[in-house]
Amino acid sequence: MKLDSKECVKFIPVLLLVCLFSQSTVYAEKGDVKIQKLFLNHRAWSKSNPARASGFSALQQGLGGIEHSTGQNKWGEIKVTFDSKPRWSDEITFRATAYLKSKKSTILSGEVTYINVPKGQKHSAVMYIHPLTIRRYGEIKKMIIEAVCDGQTVDLEEWPSKSKKKWWKNSAGRKGLILSSADTPFFLETYENNEALKPKL
Repeated sequence: MKLDSKECVKFIPVLLLVCLFSQSTVYAEKGDVKIQKLFLNHRAWSKSNPARASGFSALQQGLGGIEHSTGQNKWGEIKVTFDSKPRWSDEITFRATAYLKSKKSTILSGEVTYINVPKGQKHSAVMYIHPLTIRRYGEIKKMIIEAVCDGQTVDLEEWPSKSKKKWWKNSAGRKGLILSSADTPFFLETYENNEALKPKL
């Protein structure tokens, strides 16, 4: 089938749009986000927390602020330091999977998403495990963090060391028990020191 010059002209705007779209669509790739460090801390929430002294005590208590700094009331704090290569990243999700052990072993999972992340080094991400979850399922023995952009894993880090087996793959763990800072009494502190959290709709 042959097209005359007039019919060909009709297709030019369509071809231009296709070319512009293909050039403006940038997909994430490995190296766009690089996890530099992965830490595990234990933190207690008490009346002496600095956020309380900032005039937010009633709000903090309403979100489950812990009154006592005992060993049984320590939160598991997962901290990630990462670099971002693109000029701007619309979203970066960190998926955490943790292996806890008491009398039995349990796998927990959760994720946090940050938005409008600029290019740069030493960005911070943080997640938490509630004290009662730790009391029930035991101490954190190992964990894995995946950095996800555009639905694909662009980096991965293990703690405390790399394992030969990918124990986190196809694991039927308890989802949603690794929390973002927005679900903890530390949210005001992390709001200032970390990237912008994606709001829950």
